[in-house]
Amino acid sequence: MKLTQHYHNILLHEWLWIVLLSIMLLRTVIHQSVLWSCVIALFLIATIINTTITKRIYRFGFYIVLMNVLFMLLRYISPAINPNGKKDALLYQLDCALFGDFVGLITNYFSPLWLTEIFAFFYLLFLPQLLFFFVYFLIKKDLSERFFVGLMTLYAIGFLGYIFIPAIGPYDFLSNQFTTNLKGYVFFYLLDKNYATGSNLTDVFPSLHCGVSCFILLFNAKFDKKQFTIWFIPTLLLWFSTVYLHYHYLIDCVVGIALAIICFLIIFKRKNQCKF
Repeated sequence: MKLTQHYHNILLHEWLWIVLLSIMLLRTVIHQSVLWSCVIALFLIATIINTTITKRIYRFGFYIVLMNVLFMLLRYISPAINPNGKKDALLYQLDCALFGDFVGLITNYFSPLWLTEIFAFFYLLFLPQLLFFFVYFLIKKDLSERFFVGLMTLYAIGFLGYIFIPAIGPYDFLSNQFTTNLKGYVFFYLLDKNYATGSNLTDVFPSLHCGVSCFILLFNAKFDKKQFTIWFIPTLLLWFSTVYLHYHYLIDCVVGIALAIICFLIIFKRKNQCKF
């Protein structure tokens, strides 16, 4: 009886993370990567154990840690499970077919230093925004489950994109095609010098910068109008910055936002399942 109750108490994002880690484990085994097979197996076991925890801050907080650790490790795991390399050529071809060469057009003809600096600031704003809402919705207990289920569902799907369609982004893949180099001031310098270190070099499709910020915006539009008003314009500028700064193809952003809308609609229509 207890096992059946526990089975029904596993949340949507937990099922998806178990699926994600299981797929990653299978691929590391197929490609005979012993080290990463062991690491992913430990993550999978920890994720399953975490479903037995009832205290909210640990149950949801676990995914904040797991998501960040796995994100950075994908820099090393992705090459082990994708021997054919990155898929930038495919994404760029799709981008051009659907939207024209928007990525090249947007900065080859208009990229003043002040505008680049503004977009660098709003791109960097994503990290404090994410940290703020992690804490904000852990404290707002009536909304914690919906927020974390939706957001971590989005991350699980996004990471599937990273492992099946790894890509580094236009800033590297199309570097020889840009007629002008982006230049800015303090924020752009900070971003330009540290981007490669903070990226896992495979985190392009879908754009979780766009997807996660979109989910947060939609969630606030429904449940916290004050936060929606504060973050509406910054979020729009953040989306545009991902393409302007050459970190994403336009198709990455479109798919990221589409996934965010789907995840929001899922949690909007569902009722809370767990009692914490």
